[in-house]
Amino acid sequence: MYKIHNIFTGFSGKLENVALGWGSIALLQSEEQNILIDTGSIGIRAHLPNLLSKYKLTVKDIDVVLLTHLHFDHAGNVSLFPKAKFIVGEEEWYYAHKQQVKDLYIENGNLFFLSNADLYLIDRNGEIPFLPKIKAMHTPGHTPGSISYIYSEGNINYMFVGDAVKNRGELVSGRVQMSLNSETSQNSIKKIKQSCDWLLPGHDNWLHLKDGELIEQKENYKVLLYGEGLTINNGKKKIILSMDSITG
Repeated sequence: MYKIHNIFTGFSGKLENVALGWGSIALLQSEEQNILIDTGSIGIRAHLPNLLSKYKLTVKDIDVVLLTHLHFDHAGNVSLFPKAKFIVGEEEWYYAHKQQVKDLYIENGNLFFLSNADLYLIDRNGEIPFLPKIKAMHTPGHTPGSISYIYSEGNINYMFVGDAVKNRGELVSGRVQMSLNSETSQNSIKKIKQSCDWLLPGHDNWLHLKDGELIEQKENYKVLLYGEGLTINNGKKKIILSMDSITG
């Protein structure tokens, strides 16, 4: 049995011409294994050791890293985990290396590190041989090789979906903001709705489903702080961004 921790809550937001890249990071922890699902972007790199320390872990204690896809905001810190085995979808790996048009969200440095790491490529669907309690599901659209991971505890299915569903709005509407194929993304969202009770999107907090419909979402907000001596909006030193609730 794993304890599930959302160690960094992703957030959907961007500036006019810049993606903020706040991707979700989850930890599955048992007496035998410590599994990380995605590693976040370079902006959180210096803080990851502190986040792990809350669970009495260091970066060297992470045994396995499951990557939903290879974009910078989800695979940006792979090199922090020198002892980990990395799991990537086989189709995602070949997409990253053989694409005719370069995906600018995939960083060459991360690919180089993974090429020399303990890397295991998984097929589209099914069990992971050395992780019998976790299953992989191919959920393409955002990228061709995106993989979601399902952990079942009793009758409850927890799903970690990366950017197959970035936030509560995409889950409810079935429409995604960034996809290589909108119809494929919509089909992936339908599969996800049928496969889990709780899901952690790539850029949002936990969402609770019943019979494929959203019934509850954890609050999600970020506090923006400004540098010493700086204020904004008539003297404010910080701004709180909050995702509103959506009724499924």
